This record gives sequence, C-alpha cells and structure tokens, in this order.
Amino acid sequence: MGMLKIVITAIVLCILICMNSYPFSDYTASHSTVEWIDIDFSVLENLGMSDRHYIIEREGEMYRDSSGTVIDSHLIEEFLASFTDLYVAREFEEESVMTSYYPSFLISIIHSGGEIAIVSRSNTHCNIPWNVTMSGQNFVQFNGKIPTALFTLLMELDEEKWSFMDKEARFNCFPAPIPPYYVTEGLSPSFPHTSPEIPLEEEKGRTHIFWTAELDDYMAQLPLACYGNVYCVTKDRLICFDMATGEKKWDIDSETEIESNWFFAPGFIDCQNGNLYIRLEKGLACLDSHTGDILWKITGGELKRDPIYRDEHVYIIVEVSQEESNDTSETLRLLCVDSRTGNTLWEFTFLNPGFGYLDEEVYVEEERVYVNSGDPAVYCLDTQGTVIWDFTGHHVEEFHVLKNNIVLMNASQEVLTCVDRETGTITWENFDLSEIFTVYVVSDNSILISMYSSSTIPDMLVNVETGEILWEGILYGEGKEDLVNEDIRYLITDTRNTVCALQVSTGEELWKYTLDYEIQKMYMLEDGILLAEKIEEDYWPHIVPALIFLDREGNIQWNYPYGPQRTCTQVDIYDRDSLLITTTQEGIIEALDRTTGTVVWSTELKGREIFEVLFHNGHIFCSCDDGRMYCISEATGEIRWVVNTESGFTLSLGVLDMDIEFYGKFLLLSVEDTFIGVLVPE
Repeated sequence: MGMLKIVITAIVLCILICMNSYPFSDYTASHSTVEWIDIDFSVLENLGMSDRHYIIEREGEMYRDSSGTVIDSHLIEEFLASFTDLYVAREFEEESVMTSYYPSFLISIIHSGGEIAIVSRSNTHCNIPWNVTMSGQNFVQFNGKIPTALFTLLMELDEEKWSFMDKEARFNCFPAPIPPYYVTEGLSPSFPHTSPEIPLEEEKGRTHIFWTAELDDYMAQLPLACYGNVYCVTKDRLICFDMATGEKKWDIDSETEIESNWFFAPGFIDCQNGNLYIRLEKGLACLDSHTGDILWKITGGELKRDPIYRDEHVYIIVEVSQEESNDTSETLRLLCVDSRTGNTLWEFTFLNPGFGYLDEEVYVEEERVYVNSGDPAVYCLDTQGTVIWDFTGHHVEEFHVLKNNIVLMNASQEVLTCVDRETGTITWENFDLSEIFTVYVVSDNSILISMYSSSTIPDMLVNVETGEILWEGILYGEGKEDLVNEDIRYLITDTRNTVCALQVSTGEELWKYTLDYEIQKMYMLEDGILLAEKIEEDYWPHIVPALIFLDREGNIQWNYPYGPQRTCTQVDIYDRDSLLITTTQEGIIEALDRTTGTVVWSTELKGREIFEVLFHNGHIFCSCDDGRMYCISEATGEIRWVVNTESGFTLSLGVLDMDIEFYGKFLLLSVEDTFIGVLVPE
C-alpha cells in the first residue's frame, strides 16, 4: 500500500511538470517561468512603523524592478531554487523573541501555472520559519534557504536598506530546529529534498572530536571542569562525566537525593578543597567530586551570597528567620564551617546592612574577618569568631580593605571614613562628599573617589594614609593601571574622548591625548595604550571607526581606520608578541603588526559575534554565534578546521553563548544541551 502511494505521487508530479504548472521543475532552464514578484515588507520598531515595497516584472527575456532597472535573472532562479525541504504545515508557523523589532514579509509570485504566497512574521534569525501557500495547500520551511536567496535579491533591489543582511546572504542563514511532529511526518514530496553539504574544514574538524555528550535538558550554567571530570547541571540534575572519555560516571537528582532545588546564580557550583560544592535554595551541599556521594549539607536558611573558601574553612552567610531572631530587621548569620566535616566551628549573628546588591557584607583574609552589620557597625573578628574591634560611627554601604587601612563609605550621609585595619581607630574622615557614587582602589595607598555627574564636587585621587587630596578632576570610570609602572594610571575624562596619564603617588598629570570620537575601550600593553573609538548611529550603536595606538609618553604611533564599508560595533584585543589579534562583532578576526598597525591577515567567520578566543601552540581557537568553533593559524589566519555544533540559530537569539576552555590536551566545548571533548594539536 505504501509503495502504491509513492508511485501515484510520482505520477502526479510528472503530470504537473509536463503541464508546466510546477514552478520548481527545472533549475537549469535558461530563464525562469516567473512572471511577477511582489515583495511587501513592514516592520514595527522603536522608531515607529516603516515599510518597503518592491515589484519585479518579466519583460521578454529580462526582469525589471518598478524603476526599470534590470534585475539579474540568475537571482530569480536562485530564489526559486531555495524552495527546498518544505513540510506540509499544520498551521501558520512563526517564532518571536522579546525585542523592539517586529518585521513582516508578504511575497507573491505569479508564474505561468499559478500563484505562490510566501509569508513570515518571525523576528528570529533570518525570520525563520517561512510559510508558503501553493495550490491551496500550506507548507513551511525551516532550513533558511528562502531568506538566504531573498536577502540576496533584496540587496540587488535596495542595497542601502538591506546591506545589514549581507553576511546572511553570503554565508547562508542558519537552519532552525525542526519541531518533532514535522520530523515524524517527513518532508513534502511537492518540493525538492536536499542533503546538507559538509565543507572540507568541517570534515577535518570531525576528526578532532574525541567524544560528545548530550543531556536530556539544557544546562543551567556552563559545565565545570576539575579533578579530571566535567560537571553539568540541569534544572534538576547534577551529572559527572569523565573528561578523558566523555563517559558518564554518576548522576544525581536534586529533589530525591539532595532533597532541595538548586539556587541558580552565577557560580552556584564550585570545586574547592578536592570536593564539589553546590548552592541550594536554602543551604549548601558538599559532594565527593569522584563518586557524587553527599559528604554533608547545611540547610534551613537562604545563602545571601556565594560561599567564601579559605584553606579548610568555608564561610557562608545565611538568613535567620524572624521567629528565631525576634527582630523585625533582617538578621543574618555568618557560619565558619569545617570543609571536611560540615561542622560549624563558630557563628556570628548580625543585621543586614541593607545593601544587598553589594558583596561587602563579609570580607575574609588569613587572620581577620570583617563583617558589615546594620547595627550600624563594622566588626573585625579573628579566625575563632571573637570580636577584636568594632566601628559604630555610621552605616556602611561600601567598604574596601587595603594594606593598612579600611575605607568605609556612606553615600546617603555623604561621608567617607578611613580606619586602621588592626585597631579600628579613625585615621581621617571627610564629611563633605555631596553625591558620592563609589570608591575605586587604585593602589595600597591611594583611592579614587567617584562622584555622580550632577555633583558640584569633582572626582578625587586621595592618599589613604593621610586623607590628602592629590588630584581633582571629572572622570569617566576608574581608568586602568600601567602594565610596567604601577604608579601610573590612565584615566578617561568626562568628555569621554580624552585619556590622561596620572602619577598616582603625587597626583601629577603626565600627559593628555584627545581623540576625535569617544573612547569605547582602553587596552593596556607593555609598550603603550590601544584605544578603540566609538560613534553613535540610529541603527548601529557604538560603531568603532578606528583603533589608535599611543606609546607610554602619549605619542600616537599609528591609526587603523575601519572605514565606512565596515559596520564594526565591538572590538576585543589580544596581545600576541609582535601581533595584536583583534576580533570584531562583524565576525572578523585580524592580526595587526603592533609596530605599524598594518593588517598582517584578516579572516571572516560565518557568524557575527565571537564569544571566546584562546591560543595554543600557534593556533587560535574561537567560538562564534554561528555555532562553530574555528581552529585558525596564528601566523597566516588560515582556517585549519572547524567543529560545527549546528546551534547557530539558537545562539543567534542572544540568550546563550558557546564556551570553550582548555584542560590539558583537551578543549571542552559547551553549548545548549551538548558538550564536546576536542583533541587539539600539540
């Protein structure tokens, strides 16, 4: 019966082709049977509603747009050839993500045998999926071929409008995941079926994959690799894999075995003291890193911050219930826990200082523990939990422990206090800091006091020992320290286009340099400073027009302009001896001669955002939002091989990224629900 159905379908298709009513019958024809294409595009975005309308009409052997311009017929043929691998649609398919960009495409094709309608209302990568209606039947495509050909055609019609899709037109849109019910039903026989072409560099990349492990669910955070294992956490499971083989060693369910849900936050799982620690919704669990056995756990109160690990001690801050504390204020308890047994060695109860967005409730060093309490007080404890001294002068919103002193800030009371870290005695105070924003530690003896832009008081460089103001000015950010001379700091002024070299110990300005545009980033190199400029445009914020290299005396050595033909919105720099390796958010990685700024080589990747860049034995390894990890020659820029995780569509949504980390001879690649052990060349 199944064979009979196939034969009948084949006969029907042959009849349609012979009747010339099937527009996809012959891709090799010298000209297309398409008579008319109408493309209607509209988009709702921050700037309001806008639209574009294009018409392509056949005149004899040529195609012209509405202005009379001849359109390459090859582009029409490629557009028709893109109608492959469609499924019979159950319903109108669309995908949407939270954004300020909501586009809509409505395309009509009139051909000698009828009419085709193509619609997309998705704002995901390449507006996938695409809905096709033909002969009263609805179809849907997920492979990205229709938009790839469409954007190529649109760039011919209106390059100024559609140049931002040039990359997708040249390198192809990423295919989207296919819903399971379409996979089960299979492709429609009304359209050609294709198989993906695997480039040679991806074939080579497959030979470097040592093992692959897939989870049943998305990872809650990037895998943690330590002690020869890889630990992955999903919403309810903790799974351990052998790093060398990818073999699963153990698997723990949070509810049945830990009896608690995870506390999802950056760094909620950690390797310390040979063990594995994981934060719970209300507590902390310590596991044997090799067997997964639960060594101990502390439950009952929510942890207010990540644990602090010092030698064989773990310091945690837990919330105390109001029933226990008999206090309407939020009460916290600092526990010093033996990392081997989970026993509490000592505890210290204090009031929440009321500034939960800060990490400064507790600061732990070898012989002292400093606690910021809402009493108000700052307590200095020894390693047995005994109070050595306390400061009760005012609430503390922010404190910084330096070599000999502790700086305490209260912005609401406009006061900054410096106390001796051994005795707690006040060394100096400043009560006239209207609209103080924050304090940056510049050195063991210096701090930079940053004010709000509305303040009438300038930013200040202050000697911590004496409270003396060494320098005053209006700044943007905290600046960066010179890599050779720690007494020199480079600051960006409030105009954001001027960099100032400041001698920290004296407050003397050594030099200033002003650029044409604002400074986006400042990179410290041993022989100078590399500055990335930025300009603002409506559709492309933070355009980088140029890189400027200054020597350590503030003299310009070279200027590398990106030029108007490149839309570069982000630059990262990697110092590699005689070369400076740069990556941009247009998916280009380049090597610049650090002496002259000339381009030694330039390589464009298929994606736009480059997530991570690692260097190993003359190779550059980088992960990109096209779902690929590239191995590139550091000397020539040649792409040696590529590992394709086929996750480009998901990564393009901007929710996830692809992580790569070296562990000995292995490179661990992690994305979505998959991680891959890659063997790298020695």
